[in-house]
Amino acid sequence: MANWSEEFYWETAAALSKRLAAREFRAMDAARAFCRRLEQLGPRYRALTLSLQDDALRQAKNVDREIKRGRHKGPLHGVPCGVSDLLSVAGRPTAWGSALFAGQVFPDDAAAVERLRKAGALIAGKLACCELGGAGMPPEWPGDAPGGGLNPYDVSRWAGGASGAAAAAVAAGLVTFSVGVDTCGSLLRPAGYCGVTALRPTFGTVSRFGAMAAAWTVDSIAIAARSAEDCGHILAAISGTDLRDPGSPGRRFYYAPQYSQPVEQLRAGYVPAEFSAATPPALRPPLQAALAALRAAGPKLVELPAPDLPCPEALELILSAESAAAFSDLIADGRTGRLADARQRTGLRAGAELKASDYLRAMRVRRLVQEWLGRQMAGADLLISPLNFGFPPAAGGSTSSTAAALPALLAAGILAGLPLLAVPAGEAEGLPAGVLLAARPRMENVLLKAAAAMRAAAPGVARQPKY
Repeated sequence: MANWSEEFYWETAAALSKRLAAREFRAMDAARAFCRRLEQLGPRYRALTLSLQDDALRQAKNVDREIKRGRHKGPLHGVPCGVSDLLSVAGRPTAWGSALFAGQVFPDDAAAVERLRKAGALIAGKLACCELGGAGMPPEWPGDAPGGGLNPYDVSRWAGGASGAAAAAVAAGLVTFSVGVDTCGSLLRPAGYCGVTALRPTFGTVSRFGAMAAAWTVDSIAIAARSAEDCGHILAAISGTDLRDPGSPGRRFYYAPQYSQPVEQLRAGYVPAEFSAATPPALRPPLQAALAALRAAGPKLVELPAPDLPCPEALELILSAESAAAFSDLIADGRTGRLADARQRTGLRAGAELKASDYLRAMRVRRLVQEWLGRQMAGADLLISPLNFGFPPAAGGSTSSTAAALPALLAAGILAGLPLLAVPAGEAEGLPAGVLLAARPRMENVLLKAAAAMRAAAPGVARQPKY
């Protein structure tokens, strides 16, 4: 049996699990190595809330016993991962990133955690998140608040969102993959800033039981990983019906890209201005290279008009109203005054003052957005846009922390509940860039297949760095 190697910190989940199945090392070796690294380096990136080393070692012991008996469960079996503090872990503190809920303990695992365990994944720790998952902050908020993770490329910058630590932990090799919550790009955008792949599946694909609720019609369980393939395997493991979540769709996702439409037959729509005039000059080369990589992978590129709808504004209003409703008790008894970030205190109180008519108008815009996307995707199987229109914000709260505008496709895709994938697109000025891919509802296999083909066509565009 081989010794543990530093290279294994950078393996994909699928590759690491194959090594375990071949008994190159034990699951106990992997668990100890990743837990030690997470505990040692997690504080550097403000990524770790709670180590679960004892749980991981106990799980690893069972995995080794199963593998010894020839019972290999699949590509997550024995693979160390992390879960956001927004997800409950039975009997362990789940504070939602807030001192207001310090010591809060739930009796059950979140559905996603429960299913990760069933697949044999080793949960090494709970990963940090911004207070209350950033509830009350505007969608374009850059993530420079208490609890925000730091960017492994440059620790003087934030990871860029409420769930940024989940992306930073994968980028820094602290875990092989992570599972968290994406509300308004709060995991997708940090994935772009940190140079990793992230999937927000079709709305409702994964049960939200055990996840903090910030916006009921928007919240989605999301994944950060090293490849599109890993995202597919993880989604297959955690998806499916759950009567504990009324939004559960009654179906499971099966990762089978080989049976989806050939990449060469796909059409990919994009708005040309988003890759030129709307983007800072330094970001244009990697974004245009990503566009060329998609073209080289096989899809035919189709130019589309920019949406003539207030997508980010409608999303912001819906988030504001629903977050204020979710935390109405904190607003009513004045505990919002104890939140660490003044912007969040103001945002939650402002949401509580919104009129029902304003919320309904935003929901009508949402319907128009769905219809617009339906028309665009009648002639395009995929949509592609920049994931961020700027660089990771500075951690010091300087003027460079000003948030870039929320991309229209990201806002529209969230409003419509489409599957969305953050794909690395190389670097600009030594920092990561990323693009966003969207597909029709429940077409994750097409999305993941296109991303894998894009990376194969231009592997340098989607380089995964090592730290």
